[in-house]
Amino acid sequence: MPNAIRSRFAAGAAIVAVVTVTATIAAAAVSPPERADEKRAAQVARRSLVLELRRTRADLTRARAAARRYRAAGLDLQARLRRRVIAVRDLEAALRRSSVIVNDAPTAIRLVFGDRAGEALRVAWCESRYHTWARNGQYLGIFQMGTTERATYGHGPTALDQAVAAHRYFLAANGWGPWECKP
Repeated sequence: MPNAIRSRFAAGAAIVAVVTVTATIAAAAVSPPERADEKRAAQVARRSLVLELRRTRADLTRARAAARRYRAAGLDLQARLRRRVIAVRDLEAALRRSSVIVNDAPTAIRLVFGDRAGEALRVAWCESRYHTWARNGQYLGIFQMGTTERATYGHGPTALDQAVAAHRYFLAANGWGPWECKP
């Protein structure tokens, strides 16, 4: 790939990342913890973000290696890499704001999905009415993920854990295709 194209790609990705991080920060602004249970919730949220950041960084490393190996494969691989870079930057920004309390599904969804939060909120409302305990056969949680998907992308008792797992699945599926409800 010529250097001019590489530099345009890097500049475009940086602009998109800044806009995404700014939108995520504005959407997730919540007061600092004042009670012990809120501090515990913030610690759990921080741990969840740290784990997601590690997984996403590993995904990004693999994606970069694949991009180097398959440079001739076309723009699809570059678009996937761009999405991973943005996801890592969003998660890093969320980790820096880890004192944020996430005790409801809409806040967790906005924090994790960033600029795609509107779509994610519509899907979660349709799937479960934002109930983390929602169950329909093998499908559980706010995004009603099945047994295989939960094993592959993760799951947890909190809205943040479930939103992070759904975001992983969303990125892997390149959209809302696997969900019954569409935005």
